[in-house]
Amino acid sequence: MGMLAKKASSPVVTVASDTTVWLLDTTAVSAVLASGGTPSPLAPVTGQPQDLIRQPGGGLIWSERSGPAPGETGAVKSVSEGGGQGSVIGSGGSIERLFLDGADLFWTEGG
Repeated sequence: MGMLAKKASSPVVTVASDTTVWLLDTTAVSAVLASGGTPSPLAPVTGQPQDLIRQPGGGLIWSERSGPAPGETGAVKSVSEGGGQGSVIGSGGSIERLFLDGADLFWTEGG
């Protein structure tokens, strides 16, 4: 198995299509061709990355949290596959995993 991409920080989560792999790490949501290459940042990550999913028809949603200590907060953010600043679409406690059921988005919160 060859190396897909080389980054300074290891991906926390990856999501793939036939042509693209999206990476979530401690600095950004990035995209790289499935055949390999250098990842292109799409949106900054400002907290601790937790999960990444791709919406049917395009768009990426990820979760991040403020830290490991009790009392932390979390955010759910989205960005188009073309990139951008990213938008906060939800917030709560220690947001971890994301689930998409049709048009409905669900997440888990740690305690």
